[in-house]
Amino acid sequence: MVSDPADTIKADTKNLFKAVRRKDMKTILETKNLKKYYGDGDLQVKALDGVDLRIEEGEFVAVVGTSGSGKSTLLYMLGGLDYATSGTVTVAGRKIFELNEKELTIFRRRQIGFIFQNYNLVPILSIYENIVLPLELDGRRVEEVMEDTAWTGPEQNRRTCSFVFGAVAKALYIQYPYEQLTAYLDHRFGKTGFTGSGEENRWRLWMDGELLCVFLSAHDPGAANYMAAFLSCLKPFPVLDMEDLPLRLALMDPAAKDFLLTRPLPELEQMGKYSGLPRKKDYDDLVDDILQNRQKEALEEIRRFTDARELTAWLKILYERAAFTDFSPLPALLGHRAKSVRTLAEKILYRHLDMAYPVLQDTLPKLQGEALQLAEQFLVQWKETHSGGASQELFQSREELEFYCEKNLLPAARKKAAWAPREWFGQVRYAGSSQKTPETVLEYLFVRYLSLTEPERLKTADRIAAFLNRQDLQAVLLKSWEFWLLEDCEPKHRLLILLCGIYGSDSLILQMEKGAEMLARKKRGEMAESIIRAIGKNGSPISLMILERQACQKGHRKPRMSFARTEQAARECFQKEADRLGISWDALADRIVSNAGFNQKGEQELNVGKRTLTVRLMPDLSLQVKDGKGAWRKSFPKPGKGEDLEPFETARLQFMDWKNQVKTIYEAQFKRLERVMRTGRCWQKEEWERLFLKNPILQPMAHRLIWGLYKNEQLTDAFCCLEDGSLCTAKDNAFLLPENACISLVCPVELSYEHREAWRQWMEDYEILPLPGQLEAPLTLSPEQIAPDGKQLLLWTGKQSSTGRLQALQTRYGAIPKDNGYLLMEEGIGGLLICAEEVPWNYHGPVCLKEAVFLNAAEEPCPPDALPARFVSGMLRLLDECLCK
Repeated sequence: MVSDPADTIKADTKNLFKAVRRKDMKTILETKNLKKYYGDGDLQVKALDGVDLRIEEGEFVAVVGTSGSGKSTLLYMLGGLDYATSGTVTVAGRKIFELNEKELTIFRRRQIGFIFQNYNLVPILSIYENIVLPLELDGRRVEEVMEDTAWTGPEQNRRTCSFVFGAVAKALYIQYPYEQLTAYLDHRFGKTGFTGSGEENRWRLWMDGELLCVFLSAHDPGAANYMAAFLSCLKPFPVLDMEDLPLRLALMDPAAKDFLLTRPLPELEQMGKYSGLPRKKDYDDLVDDILQNRQKEALEEIRRFTDARELTAWLKILYERAAFTDFSPLPALLGHRAKSVRTLAEKILYRHLDMAYPVLQDTLPKLQGEALQLAEQFLVQWKETHSGGASQELFQSREELEFYCEKNLLPAARKKAAWAPREWFGQVRYAGSSQKTPETVLEYLFVRYLSLTEPERLKTADRIAAFLNRQDLQAVLLKSWEFWLLEDCEPKHRLLILLCGIYGSDSLILQMEKGAEMLARKKRGEMAESIIRAIGKNGSPISLMILERQACQKGHRKPRMSFARTEQAARECFQKEADRLGISWDALADRIVSNAGFNQKGEQELNVGKRTLTVRLMPDLSLQVKDGKGAWRKSFPKPGKGEDLEPFETARLQFMDWKNQVKTIYEAQFKRLERVMRTGRCWQKEEWERLFLKNPILQPMAHRLIWGLYKNEQLTDAFCCLEDGSLCTAKDNAFLLPENACISLVCPVELSYEHREAWRQWMEDYEILPLPGQLEAPLTLSPEQIAPDGKQLLLWTGKQSSTGRLQALQTRYGAIPKDNGYLLMEEGIGGLLICAEEVPWNYHGPVCLKEAVFLNAAEEPCPPDALPARFVSGMLRLLDECLCK
């Protein structure tokens, strides 16, 4: 009588929960760029087109797809039954396409087991003879195989019967009763297809040593989903560990779930990876049910771990997944021998310092060594964060500051800055004084940031920095930044970046941006992201301009994954600052436009000791300096006889810093105004005057533009601004802005031919070079240039472009690569999708455009007349730039 499969599976649950995966697991099967084509020319069929697959020991993989999707072809390639057009298949370390027919036959017989759709049994042989045929061809007897695997009694009979489906004994040797698992699924869920015949389910078993991996091909994703990850044919192939199978049963069957809730925690802990499961929320609920109801037992389990990796994994489950609030085991772990455990314990305590503070106070007498020092440091940090906000209660004089830093500079914390040269700490003076601070003051500032587990701006550190000479502090931070770069950007000192980002000069912030781009190009995206987030803590106009510039790159830089991290970080930091101020993104972008310290006349002074130099901003945005003879020159003057070199060198560096700032500000605002031509963004009178008339850097730019007054998004009047800040019309009449003026850039589609010619003549008379495209004839669409569906633009279909021109849409306008083309989108308005013919990734040369379609704000195709006229005209101009003239 056959026993209930459910009872059998429960009896073997312990075996099921044993981790199948070993640390020394290796790849059994791997394909690279596997292709299989049938036919030629127009009749060619691409059954497989560049499949990359990797399967390791103990993994169960299913490939699911409709008829004709390439499942059978893929299996034939993997099993060596057919040859590929190109690519490689490696099984058990051997490239099977490099074997000759004889070698391949032997390899298949010994290493690969098949179950064919129609079984492919030899009809004139009995079942037993079919079983032993592959073994006899290999010169082996069934008795030898049974002796090697040490099977006896009923187990031997069951395993022998399984040879009918596996054909090779070695391919079916596994560690736990796999047939019971299949029977359990059949019994509980009625999936009889697992044991059925036909095209619906076919198995391929790959064996190496004691563990096997299974490859299943199926039409029905429902059947495969109980046993392996849901895979789409010819897509990247994820894998699923066998240890996840019991967990899947628990998620599908309430009875199995109740059973798991009673199991010992050490057994449940070995469920292994769970992030790849399709029902992650169900898993989270299951773990929460188990752990929240058994908190005491879960915390006691911490003591049994001897392996650091297992302990850190368990701590993450308890405090990050299950959100435990009992922190009593953590203070002792601050002195753990493994750094990974100590670091994780620090992070958890720091993140929940308010709740952990009583525990740290109670356990302090029981701690010793490094654990005691770290716990004391946490208590100091808590007091600093609860000292009235501005930290003024902690110290109000230099003497109190020195005493505070000396007292709280604990030995364990001091190790964090042990790598820094000691001479740094003695080079900073007090603000407004020539007296230098004790080394402990700057050292404590470094230590406080290097001891953080999560990047944040510290109010106590701000209070300390307020006592220090700003230029001296920035000089030390510049040295530390250069030191860190020479160390090849050591990750363990990454919190130094935060210190540089918060208190660094504008020049250092610009260097940090270049450093982030350099690291991103080297595929060190995480470190580059840290630099961008540190810049976001600075809060200066230059830092916010850098964030806006990085955020607007829109993924056109390579490697895309690394730069995507910096762009996302910049977007989050910039938006966070806008939210803090309660204003929009564009309003913040306007507010941070800097004048780099120049007055409205475009001048500022530099102190070089005994005399003062005047620097002025020219109309072409170059800088000039008045020398000792009263002459203006572009190069910075050298010190005269008897003059001190140090102030001249400091002034020269400031002069170069102003040059970089002016260039950065101009480039950022020029790109913004190019977008305004398409989007129609408007300014109120007061804000517009502050930006374009009173800012000496933007005023020369505004002088080249035609501006308009708008009411209900319609142009009512146009004007231009002169060098002296006055306004006039195309007829040279004076123009006054009304108090409620709504101002934007004029688009050529809004001007008649006569108005465009009048403005062009006015600019020629004043020798002004207009903004490209503003006074050119607007591009419009006639009905015959649009497809019958009213969406596709026929005029550009088949026109020749080039890969360089299309890529310029990325680098200059932030287009996003999509579907063999590029997508230009403006948030809240719409976009344009430009598609070109498919070319190899490394091809450079002419290409033909296939189609161009306008999209609405939801990225759905729409007719051009459904979008604003100036937006359509601006996008058509960008499209026209793509064409080879």
